[in-house]
Amino acid sequence: MLPERVAYARELCARWVKEGHTPTLAVCVARRGVIVLHEAFGVLGPGPGSPPLGRDALFPVMSLAKPITATLVMQLVEDGLLGLNRPAKDYLPELCGDGTDDILVQHLLTHTSGYPFDPGPRFLAHEAKKREAGFVAPPCPAGQYPFTHERLSLFWDAPRVAAVGEVMVYSNHNYTLLGEIVRRLAGRPLEEQTWQRIFDPLGMRDSYYVVPESESPRVVQRASGVPFGPDNPFLRDIGSREFQEIPFAASGVFTTPLDMAIFGQMFLNRGRDDARPDPGPRRALVSQGCRPRVLGLRLVDRVPNQVEVLRR
Repeated sequence: MLPERVAYARELCARWVKEGHTPTLAVCVARRGVIVLHEAFGVLGPGPGSPPLGRDALFPVMSLAKPITATLVMQLVEDGLLGLNRPAKDYLPELCGDGTDDILVQHLLTHTSGYPFDPGPRFLAHEAKKREAGFVAPPCPAGQYPFTHERLSLFWDAPRVAAVGEVMVYSNHNYTLLGEIVRRLAGRPLEEQTWQRIFDPLGMRDSYYVVPESESPRVVQRASGVPFGPDNPFLRDIGSREFQEIPFAASGVFTTPLDMAIFGQMFLNRGRDDARPDPGPRRALVSQGCRPRVLGLRLVDRVPNQVEVLRR
C-alpha cells in the first residue's frame, strides 16, 4: 500500500475526531499479513477527565460476536458433535411452538428460522405478556449465567413471523440459541470454550466474552444520548460492568481492532492460526486440512514511516 495513502487515512481519522464527528476511533488496517496502520484517536469515554484512547482499549463490538459464536459452532460440527442439518430440538428440546420442529441448526446460523428481530416489538410484547402472567424461570443449571438462563426460559416459545427457510430475518435470538447449544455440547461456559478454542490459540489476548474486573478500566464508554449508552431504554449500557459480565453469544464480545484483524486473518488463512502473534507450531482451527493462502499477522516491529512489518 502506498505510504501517502496510509498517511491520508491516518490524517482523516484524526480529523474526524478533532472535528467532533466521533470522540473515539481506533483503526487497524492490514494487507496480505502486513499491518500498515494501527492507531487510536480521541478519548476512552465522556467527561473532561477521560484518559486518551489507547490501542489496547476494549470495544464492545456487539454483533461481531456472531461470527465468533458461529466459529465455535463449526468447530463442533468438525468435531462430530453437532450436525448443521439436524433439528435444533435435538440439542434444545425445550424449543416449542408452531413450526419449531422444522428449525435446523443451519437455519439459526443463517437467520432463516422465522424468528423476528430481537430485541423488537414482538419479543418485548411476548416478554411482557409472560411476566404479567407470573413468569418464574426454573432453577438455573450449573455453568449457565442467570440472565442468559432467564432469557432462554422466557423465549423457548418465542413468536415467529415466517416459515422456516422462507426469508432471512436478522434476530439475536438465533445466536442466543446457538450459544446455548455450544455450552451444552462443550460442557463448559461459552467464554471458556471460546478461550480454549479461538482466543488462546490465535493469541487474541485482549478479547473476552466476560471481561475480567482487572481489565474493566480499558473498556470504551459511551455518552448519554447515543445508541446503547447509559440511558438506552431497551438494552443495557454496553460499556457497563453488568454488560461486561454477561457472555452474550449474539453481542457480548469485547476486543481490540488488532485482535479482530487477527480473527479475520485466520479466515483468509483458510481457518489456520497463522495469524497468531507468537511463534510456535501452527494448526487448523476450522476447515481441517486447508492450507494457508496468505501471510498471517504476527508480532511486528515499528519502522520510521509507521508501517508495521512482519517479524520473520
